[in-house]
Amino acid sequence: MTGNRRILPMKTYRSIVIAASVVVLSTIGIVAFAESSSQPTNKKHFSENPQLVKRGEYMVHNVVLCIDCHSPRGERGEFIEGRHLTGSVLGFAPSVPMPAWAPAAPPIAGMPAGWSEDALVQFLRTGERPYNLPSVRPPMPPYRLNQADAEAVAAYLHALGNSVQ
Repeated sequence: MTGNRRILPMKTYRSIVIAASVVVLSTIGIVAFAESSSQPTNKKHFSENPQLVKRGEYMVHNVVLCIDCHSPRGERGEFIEGRHLTGSVLGFAPSVPMPAWAPAAPPIAGMPAGWSEDALVQFLRTGERPYNLPSVRPPMPPYRLNQADAEAVAAYLHALGNSVQ
């Protein structure tokens, strides 16, 4: 006995449930978007973590050796104090012709020009340059650092900011 209640076919019931689900999920999405776009982001730079910066310094100077190419040297081959990672003409060349060879390393203290920390991390993890820039040229290796090491390098380079003259 169904009384005055009307029983809907199963197909109609499913359609109603799906439509209601779409409405609810769309509303949640709109609310989440509105909240996220109206509130300022408090994303911290990796360089705000002193331990990460210290680890990055070790990586740059002793592991990935950015300092070797990106820092100018004096007449006797010693690094010029106060000029670390400010860019340099390379003091070596390939022993065979190599048309793509980069004759100089750009400054990276404070971050490569126009790059964000996230872009640098992605580059150090994949070897691919961001912003549709062409591939790196030798002798720059296409690094494949893990996330933690890449963040440490980015933290250190960003932290240098204006400290290098």
